[in-house]
Amino acid sequence: MPSPRRFAPFSAFVFVAFVWVNQGIGAGDWNAFKERVVEAHTASTAERLWYPFAFLYRRSLDEAIYWSTSGAVLGRAYDPAVLDRGAAPESFSRPLPVADGHLHLPYVEVPFEYPPPALLVTVPLRLVADSFLAYGYAFGALMALALAASVALALRVARTPSPTSLLGDRRWWAASLLVLAHGGIAVQRLDAVLAVLLAGVAWAALERRTTALGVFLGLAAATKLLPVLFFPLVIAADRAFFREPKRMLQVAAIAFLTGSVAMAPMALGGGFLEVLRFHGQRGLHVESLLGSLYGAVMALAGSRQVATHDFGSMNFHGPGSALLAQLATPLMLAGVAYVTVTTYRSPRGESLRERSACLACAMLALATVLWLTGKVFSPQYMTWGIPLALAIPGARARTPIALLFAALLLSQVYLRGYYDHVFEQRVAGIVTLLARQAVLVALFLTLVRELRSDAREASGALREAA
Repeated sequence: MPSPRRFAPFSAFVFVAFVWVNQGIGAGDWNAFKERVVEAHTASTAERLWYPFAFLYRRSLDEAIYWSTSGAVLGRAYDPAVLDRGAAPESFSRPLPVADGHLHLPYVEVPFEYPPPALLVTVPLRLVADSFLAYGYAFGALMALALAASVALALRVARTPSPTSLLGDRRWWAASLLVLAHGGIAVQRLDAVLAVLLAGVAWAALERRTTALGVFLGLAAATKLLPVLFFPLVIAADRAFFREPKRMLQVAAIAFLTGSVAMAPMALGGGFLEVLRFHGQRGLHVESLLGSLYGAVMALAGSRQVATHDFGSMNFHGPGSALLAQLATPLMLAGVAYVTVTTYRSPRGESLRERSACLACAMLALATVLWLTGKVFSPQYMTWGIPLALAIPGARARTPIALLFAALLLSQVYLRGYYDHVFEQRVAGIVTLLARQAVLVALFLTLVRELRSDAREASGALREAA
């Protein structure tokens, strides 16, 4: 019988993801709790000790949006103020349905900026959770489960073909540290769903499972739209596709069919164009790389700009920021093309471990490109990177994991510590953002160097790590 200590890394991850970062309370409860502890001094000793953790892991506005949107869809009570996106396309400012107990169609009667797969997660939870706090805990537990599945798939990629027990893998310790650095955002957003889908893409691509690869790619694209850009990368990472063009077409057909079915509710309701219009009209996000540079330059020039709330986030407006926002898409496509070509040219053998190293590094590099070049970059996007970093085999994973840890930690610091300094463009906010972006640039350069490394050196490193 295996010793319980053997599963200590996995047990630690379960505690961190399911319990520790999922202990927050909602905004209303938090305000009352804060008043008891800080102002009225009527809190118990246990409440005073818990206060900093309740602050650090308090429930997010995103969860409140999921709760209220689900309530509007189901005809249940909800808070209309939570669904106020600020300035947004007219379709997102239409009158919301009343709580009449009847079903109201998303994208038609209830505006929603996320593709349909998000509804499969958010709406069923509202059927079983009778309060926002219960909904938040249930949602966090479900996202923790998705993260656990994504890590398990990533470890299959990293350890291929080693048959050792996944639950005893020491990389669960690293997974726990990454989740701790990410904080409550790791389980308070829907991005954990995309994390498990991208991990599934890596696993299916490595194992050359045609149907599974097409399904994972289609679902990933239908969940967040941008992951459609992973398709050419996955093809470039496996030269066998070019020897078997029929299999390439099969993957493309399955991915297209899967994505079309998953997106059908939004397309049939006319919501697809509305969602594209919503995201297309968004301004330059204050947390994006271009936004960070724009804000820093304006501050140095003595023309500090404060980001304003619209389209559900804090964005810059004006001729300069508008130009940068327009440049974001061509920059992103250029970055995607660069990573894809670099991956195709990457010197590597045909062994599973060399292929897994190339695939994992390439997918994380592409994710980093999407983070750095997008006109919108919320820290929750980095959730995708947790399984991708852990999927890199051997000792070559250490630097990417460390850099991702630093980027996650810096993001949690400003999100929970002084986010007002970010959108008000004070010194602390600007400096922290630039530091986070510099870490992500270092991560990208590290991954590109791995992809361009000499085949014999890569092979020798992998054999030594094994």
